[in-house]
Formats: sequence, structure tokens, C-alpha cells
Amino acid sequence: MHNETHLNMDKEVYWVEVEYVSRTGDTKPGVVYAFVPASDAIEAYQAVNEALSHRELRATNWLLIEPYQDKLFLWDDDEQEAHYERLCELAMANDACVFDDFYDQDEFERPEEEEIYWAFVEFRYLYEIEPPAQGGFANILVKAWDAPDAYRKVQKAVLTEDLEPFHWLRFTPVSRDQDWEKEDVAERFQHLWDCAESSGACQWGVVYNYETYVDE
Repeated sequence: MHNETHLNMDKEVYWVEVEYVSRTGDTKPGVVYAFVPASDAIEAYQAVNEALSHRELRATNWLLIEPYQDKLFLWDDDEQEAHYERLCELAMANDACVFDDFYDQDEFERPEEEEIYWAFVEFRYLYEIEPPAQGGFANILVKAWDAPDAYRKVQKAVLTEDLEPFHWLRFTPVSRDQDWEKEDVAERFQHLWDCAESSGACQWGVVYNYETYVDE
């Protein structure tokens, strides 16, 4: 019998930015922020997709999917931050997808170039390792058109390593000059970013194992 380590899989509010078109032609193409309680990024993606469908809208480009509390930048002012905090609280209180204002776009165009997306994935080992561990997690950078495209590419890369992905935390576009608290972290990140940009292949950060387990 093994002692297994699991992360808390309770829901948290995910922040999603998505572009859409109308299924009926009655609504102009546009973009919207959505806030939705979910256990991971994939569940958030599915919930927002369903909520859009109920409005006769079809998603065309998923710009970001990440936990709201882990967002990579600050809002412009306290009023703006308070507004989005209220939407988060409303989403959690009702356990439902909450949309911000829908903004029209005159034209919808697929991005001309792929961006570098930052994915965070937890996985289980499908083979024995030394020292023994039940699973682990890693940050992965990959060039992709949008968040679902990043998901497909990262999932394939993880499965190729004989790992079973089970929890997806984020799919967020990042710039090479992303701010990091530590200089060595920034240097590693920039190296991964450059490799992802030049090769198009998934670039793995450090793979971390959960606590080891022992036979009782």
C-alpha cells in the first residue's frame, strides 16, 4: 500500500479571454472576459464554451485561460480591480460562468503569427522512477495559435514521455520580458522562450516530483 500525495482539486475562479462569432449572424464578432469556477483550465474551457453556446455564440480564438489569482499583470486602477473581483465572487457564489461586457469587433481575423504559451501541467508517472514518486508537475512553453492549440501540443508532448496528465493549471501567452522575482528564473525562462520560438517544439522547465512514497 502506498501513501499518495494529491493537490487540492477544489474549484477556483478561472479567468478566460475569448473571441467569438455569432452562430445566427445576429451578433457582431467580438471579445469577452469570462470568469468561471473550475477545477482546472480544461474544465474552465469547457464551461465557457457551453455558456457561449447558450448565447448562440461560437468561440474562434481562446486568448488565455488561467486562475484569476495568478494573473500576470495588475489592473489599471482600484476601481477596475474591484469590478473584476466582484465578477469572481459572483461566479463562485453561483457556481456558474459570469461574463463581463461583450465588446464588438469590426472584423475577426485569425492571429497572423503564433504566440508563446506558458502551460502548467500535473501528471502521474506510468513507469517506476528513482526515487519512487507518484507524480509531478512541470512548466512547459510552446508556440501555439491559442490556448486549445497549446493544450493539444503539450498533451502530446507529455504523453510521449509516458506520463499521464490529469490537472491543467494554465494556458497563458507570455512575452520574453515577463517579470520574474529572481534573476536566475528569468534567465531560464528566457532560454526556454527562445527555444520555443525558434523550434516550435514544447520546451520543458524543471520537472518536479511530489513527495516520495514507501511501501508499508
